[in-house]
Amino acid sequence: MIEAIKNTLWEVIQEKDVSLAMVFDREGRILWHRGRGIKGPNVSEGQGFPKSLIQETIDNAQEVLSQDVVVTSSGGALPKSATALYLRSLLIMPIDRRFFLYVDSGSKETFSPTDLALFRAMGRLFAQTMARIRHGADTGGIVGSSPAMDRVRELVVSYALEEEPVLLLGETGAGKNHIAEFIHKASGRAGKLVIVHCPSIPESLFESELFGHARGAFTGATATRQGLVREAEEGTLLFDEVSDVPTTFQAKLLAFAETGRYRVLGESRERMSNVRIIAASNRDLANEIAAKRFRSDLFFRLNVLPIEIPPLRERPGDLRDLVEEHRPLLRGKATDEGFI
Repeated sequence: MIEAIKNTLWEVIQEKDVSLAMVFDREGRILWHRGRGIKGPNVSEGQGFPKSLIQETIDNAQEVLSQDVVVTSSGGALPKSATALYLRSLLIMPIDRRFFLYVDSGSKETFSPTDLALFRAMGRLFAQTMARIRHGADTGGIVGSSPAMDRVRELVVSYALEEEPVLLLGETGAGKNHIAEFIHKASGRAGKLVIVHCPSIPESLFESELFGHARGAFTGATATRQGLVREAEEGTLLFDEVSDVPTTFQAKLLAFAETGRYRVLGESRERMSNVRIIAASNRDLANEIAAKRFRSDLFFRLNVLPIEIPPLRERPGDLRDLVEEHRPLLRGKATDEGFI
């Protein structure tokens, strides 16, 4: 899905010199980028790309194709601390009503007609994928036509493009796991979704369960064990009911979330992981922080991309959609029990 499209874009632009690919939204927030280094979380504050041309695309919702563009910058946003970068060609295009694709060829080569055709095709694939998410196709239980669920699906579209941690908040049964599964599926990450069932892991085994252990690392460690982080490599790691992570381990989880680095118990070397973190909680984490059961710095690291899922009682109009979604399941169960 989305990850495959991003990888294809990266394969094309990495052959160019100091080139850049970027996806941003109508508010100018930069959701994803690959290539040369840039600065800033959004277009207006950023450096390392032509802000005026990007703003033109946002304002007019029309494609911009340009050549021989000079980008000025400061503070090391350009390669080798240059104060100006000469771009041979660039393309900026809307990919749907909210999102835009930017690609430039860097300073040496122009884009060929084949390159431009490929980028436009990637944009169309982005748009088709996002439309499927918005319209509820294959959303794995994220159903409902209420404004609240429309908002949830819109966030899922946006967050599937990004790689920062997602925090899902909602009551038990609100559908947090469904949403985590769909964000993982829509992002198209190569690995699998692995769930860390935080309440069911004893405090003394939490580090071993997550990071793994070497044989002889502690009493009873009779064999080497691969941890859940390794199992989720190139995929997504879901911390289900993250408020139940032991307080004694929360500092290590924070360090892992910030750097991706971890150490298998019984090993001296650090390992580097490539996993995306999603955390879910049915508790008010502000209350957990006030009660000193949850670290505030860990909360801020996990709360980069939040989704709050309203309970069904606050969106009764979605009940019919939920019944229709599960009708085949209910019919099969009723038949088995002799009701139909």
